Amino acid sequence: MASIIRIKPKTKSRKVDPSLIKKLEDIIAELQTYDLYKAVRPKEIRPLILNIVNISLELKLVEEAKKWVDILLKNIVEPIMGKLKDDKPEWRKEALLLAGKILPEVNSFSEI
Repeated sequence: MASIIRIKPKTKSRKVDPSLIKKLEDIIAELQTYDLYKAVRPKEIRPLILNIVNISLELKLVEEAKKWVDILLKNIVEPIMGKLKDDKPEWRKEALLLAGKILPEVNSFSEI
């Protein structure tokens, strides 16, 4: 059974729309419950991951966004490049270049 994720904004000086937090929690819960990023066809899960990244960035949750960008990169390029190893830092740069050609929206996350 999937655990419930509770997300708290990292800044107290800025008002955060609770509906964004709820939406992000719901999307993450759905992904965890069904383990969709591994179980469905890759193209079907990409819009969900893009939503998670965008909402995380709006909430200033940069580390959360980075985690999901990495999941997205692997989702896009592992079928072409093979299994990527997290212990090799150069994988991310190569993956960003290739993924940006396949899914141009990824280019906007290159600075994360």
